[in-house]
Amino acid sequence: MALERTARAGLSVSLLAATLAAAFHGLASAQPPCASLGELRSRMAAAGADEKPSVADTFAACAERARTPLMTRAPTAGHVRALFAFRSPAARVFLAGDMNGWSTSSHPLERLEGSNLHVLELELPDGARLDYKFVVEGTEWTLDPWNPRTMQGGFGPNSELRTFAYTPPREVEPAPGTARAAYEELTVESRALGGPRRVVVWLPAALAAEKEPVPVLYLLDGLDYREFGRAHAVAGNLITSGRLLPFVIVLVPPVDRRSEYERNEGFERFLVTELVPAVEARWRVRKDPAGRGVMGVSLGAFAALSVTARHPGIFGRCGAQSTGNAVDVNFEALLADLARLPAGAARFHLDVGTFESNLHGADLLAASRRVRAVLARRQAVQYREVPEGHSWGSWRARLAEAWTYFWGDARTTPIGAPRPLAAPPEGAARFSGAPVNLDVKDGELADVVRTLTAGHGLSVVAPAGLTGSVTATLHDVPWDQALYLVLAGNGWGYVREGTVIRIVRRGDPDR
Repeated sequence: MALERTARAGLSVSLLAATLAAAFHGLASAQPPCASLGELRSRMAAAGADEKPSVADTFAACAERARTPLMTRAPTAGHVRALFAFRSPAARVFLAGDMNGWSTSSHPLERLEGSNLHVLELELPDGARLDYKFVVEGTEWTLDPWNPRTMQGGFGPNSELRTFAYTPPREVEPAPGTARAAYEELTVESRALGGPRRVVVWLPAALAAEKEPVPVLYLLDGLDYREFGRAHAVAGNLITSGRLLPFVIVLVPPVDRRSEYERNEGFERFLVTELVPAVEARWRVRKDPAGRGVMGVSLGAFAALSVTARHPGIFGRCGAQSTGNAVDVNFEALLADLARLPAGAARFHLDVGTFESNLHGADLLAASRRVRAVLARRQAVQYREVPEGHSWGSWRARLAEAWTYFWGDARTTPIGAPRPLAAPPEGAARFSGAPVNLDVKDGELADVVRTLTAGHGLSVVAPAGLTGSVTATLHDVPWDQALYLVLAGNGWGYVREGTVIRIVRRGDPDR
C-alpha cells in the first residue's frame, strides 16, 4: 500500500509538472520573452543619448539568454512572430535564408538609433523550420551568434529557426538498440561514362537473417544523403523498429552534377545497364521493379524522375525532393516523359517546401505541383508540402515517410515477377577500355603490359620482380580486360587509381 501511495504521489507530481509546463509554454509563447519590437523602439526613443546603449545592452543580454529568434504568437491565427536581433558596428545587416530565397538585400535589419543593435521582425506560419544567416554589409555571411541550433548542408552550417509547432524528426538519430550496419565500396568501370565510378553500399546486419532478396534504393547525391540527410540512421531505425524489412542503400555520388543529372543519357545508361546489374550480381537484392527504388533532391530529384520515366520497368519506386533547377526546355521534356509512363508503372513520393517558390529566381514549389499533376493521372503518388525551405533539414525529415510508402507493405504485398536486367558480357561492368586484338606467343610479360597500356595517358607502376610469359590470342577485348588476363595468368593483378595503374601480386593485402 505504501508503495502504491508513493507511485500515485509521483504520478500526481508528474502530471502537475506537465500541466505547469504546458501553461508556462502557452504564456511564454503569447508574451515576448524580452520585449516586443514596438516596446523596444519605445524604450529607445524615450532614453537619452547616453542611456540608449544601456537599453540596447539590457535587451541584448535578455535575447542572448532566451536564444534568438525570439518567438511570440502572432495576431494572425496559426502564425508566429520571429524577432531577429544581431549586434554589429556595421551600418547594414541583412537577413538571408529560406524565408526570402536567400536574397542578400531584400530583408534589411533596422539599426536602432544610438546603438549597435540591429533588429527585424517577421510573421511566419507556425510549424515552419527555416535555415538562415546574417549578411553584414552585403558580403560577410555569419551565423546567428545567439541561436545554438544549426543545420548542416553542402555549403556549411546555417542557423536554424524552429517555430512552436515544429516537430523535429526522431528517426535521424540512431535509437538505443539500433542494429549495426556495414559499408562496402563498389567500383564500376563505366563505358557509358568513360571511366571508373565508385559507389558506397549500406548493408544492415539484419540482411543475414533474410531468406528472400531485399529491396534496394539508389540515392543520387548519396554521400550527402549520408552526411546531411542521415539516411543510414533513418533506415536503421525503421528496420529495428519493424516499420520496414531490411533493405540495401546504394549511395551514388556525382562527378559533374550539373552535367550528369539533367537528362544525361550516359549517366542514365550507367545507372540502368552498369550499376544496377553490378549491384544485383554482388548482393542478394530484389530484381523486380517494385524492389528497386531511386531518389534524389533538387536536380538529383529531376534525375531520379528522368531515369524512371525514360527507362520504364526498371525502377518501380521513385522519390523526388524539391524537384528543380533544370532549364525550362528540359523540365518540359521531363513532364512529357512522365506523361508517357505506362499506368501504374511506379510509386512516386514527392515533397517540397512552401518556402521554395523563389529560390534564386526558381519556383520549385510550382515545379513540384506540375510534376504531381502529371503523375497523378496514371501513377500512385504521395505528395507533401511543408513550411520549410531548400534544406537537408526538410529532406531528411521526409525519408521515413517516403520509404515506408515504398516498402512498408512488403509483408502483405506479393512480390512481382523478377526482372533482372540484361547484364553486359562478363567483365563489362569492370572493363571499359577500347577493344584491342592481341596475338602473342611466349612474349615477355613486361613488354605486353607496355603495349596494352600505351597511348591511354596512363602511368604504370610495376614492381622490380615483374616477370612472366604470355601466350594469348584475343579479339576485340577491352584493353583493360586484356591487361587483367595476361597479368592474372602470371599470378599478378593491377589496381587502377585514376590515371595510375599499379601492378601487384594477386591476393596482396595492400591492393
